[in-house]
Amino acid sequence: MNAGVLIVVLVGSLLLYPTLPEQMPHHFSVYGTADAYWGTTLGRWLLLPGLSILNAGTLYGTAWVVTNVPASWISVPGQEADELSTDTEQKRVRRTVERALYWMATFTLFLFVALQGGIYYVAVTPATSLPALVMGMQVLGLLGIGSVTVRLVWESS
Repeated sequence: MNAGVLIVVLVGSLLLYPTLPEQMPHHFSVYGTADAYWGTTLGRWLLLPGLSILNAGTLYGTAWVVTNVPASWISVPGQEADELSTDTEQKRVRRTVERALYWMATFTLFLFVALQGGIYYVAVTPATSLPALVMGMQVLGLLGIGSVTVRLVWESS
């Protein structure tokens, strides 16, 4: 699913690029107001989609490593070595971490999509602030990442 969203974001960004004005925002205050602009270039416009691909690749790659490297290579904070001595327990912890990384990839992708849409909105309309919908999506994305992190810690202990 995430790969499909990444492709849609990349293709959508490429299709929207010709409609961008000469300047686009590249920084927003904590209140969502654009406070810095730069000249519009294809590289700058594709920066967030590129970072989202890099982020997803890193998180999915880490999930692969966690589930495929020898158990002796992985350290679980707060766990004694003998607590993870059974193969079943090691698989449980690895699977929990893998799922958490997949969910983090989904929530961070959600953040990148919301921000890319917000940048486009501020660039092509008279607005100078991100719409409430984008701000809400960012809050939901951050809450999602936080909840995954808390659940990971809880399930691994």
